Amino acid sequence: MKQFLAWWRLHGNVLVGLSLLTILLWQSRFVRSGPNLLAENACESLTHWTGGETINPAYAQANTDGMVLTKMKNQSTFSLYKNLERIEDVRFLAVTVDAAWENAKPHPVINWLQPRVVIGGFDSHNRFCAPLDHGIIDARGTRDWHRVQRVVELPPHLAKARLSIDGFGEEGVLRLRNMRVEAVKQRAWFIPATLVLLGFWAIVLGRIMRPHIRGRGVWVRAVLIGCGIIFGTWHFVFPQGRTLFHPLIGQFSMGATVVPVSDPEPIPSAPKEIAEVVVQSPPPSNKPTPRLRTIVPPDPNAVKKSPPLPSVAEVKKVPVPVEVTTSPEPRQGTHFGHIMRQWDTKWNFNKYNLTHFTAFFGIGLFVFGLAGSWRIWPLPCVVALLGEIIPNALFDTWDRGDWWDLLANYSGLALALGIVILVQRVRKKRRDRQGVPRAEPPVSAA
Repeated sequence: MKQFLAWWRLHGNVLVGLSLLTILLWQSRFVRSGPNLLAENACESLTHWTGGETINPAYAQANTDGMVLTKMKNQSTFSLYKNLERIEDVRFLAVTVDAAWENAKPHPVINWLQPRVVIGGFDSHNRFCAPLDHGIIDARGTRDWHRVQRVVELPPHLAKARLSIDGFGEEGVLRLRNMRVEAVKQRAWFIPATLVLLGFWAIVLGRIMRPHIRGRGVWVRAVLIGCGIIFGTWHFVFPQGRTLFHPLIGQFSMGATVVPVSDPEPIPSAPKEIAEVVVQSPPPSNKPTPRLRTIVPPDPNAVKKSPPLPSVAEVKKVPVPVEVTTSPEPRQGTHFGHIMRQWDTKWNFNKYNLTHFTAFFGIGLFVFGLAGSWRIWPLPCVVALLGEIIPNALFDTWDRGDWWDLLANYSGLALALGIVILVQRVRKKRRDRQGVPRAEPPVSAA
């Protein structure tokens, strides 16, 4: 305990300061760039939603208190959706809504089928596409009224965006009110500020680990290990490869001003006094004028003769192009993470245990190999623990498989540590056989 207090007095203030700066930077990441894409009373009337006028009142109702969707057992699923206009050149959409739900239970077999609010859409070929993470609300259990805010990164090939409210799952009641969908953008200074902050994190982590590193080039190796820890935290703890961004505290600080709706300017109509328009010919020029086709008006006195109908033998079948809407396709990718997840699915591992094991095996080889010592074990072990706690806390995805994920994380670290220790012992025995003297630590001057 005394050692921890001494360590905290040495590094605690710096760690707390960097953590607060990280939270402040994340909370200020986005700023509004467009108006509300929904009507202000979108949750007070079902007429704003496609399917709202014909849906069974037992499924969905709306009034000044908000919208209520009810899914009962053995009841067919239903959806209300709203196509979002004016999303050209929009990369991020911020969805803010007050929500509450009661006794929301997912489907007993298909776990992701539950009362929810999602953003999806279609590409230019009318094929379904959606962000990798697109669940604004995934209702489970019972929760009182609270404010939900999520920022969704839209796929670059998304042409038509759609906000959908789904009555899925086994049963549950979902209540919504004060819903807003706004276009936001990333602040211009976010990426430079993030790089500077990550650099400070790498230096501080290197300073913490420096006393536990053996060999030459201690400072360089310590900073490299700090960079590796940051890389592992970024990809396996937060923010990961997500397309759905949560505020860490409350809501994102997107500015106090709300972008107003810009209505198109009305086209002025011609005055009634103008009975005819006199068109003046342009002044002559030397440029060649384009050839115009003269269309002779038909003679009203002429007798119209319809062409003879072709016989059945002369009629040829002409193929008509049909636009096919395919079922939802999983997001494809070629990088190592997607390949590992495909192997997980192919070999029927529990969730993504092979991916977890391989990821932390690589982190362990990098950290323990550069450090040349096992004494640095607390830092990668904390990262492995936070890799299960923080994502599940933010996205509310706790299940029994998290224990297997945690076991896979620590198994990868343990195997990496065992390999590093084995290699060090083999090298030591080889040096002893060759008679190479061991490097003694420098003696401080008296």
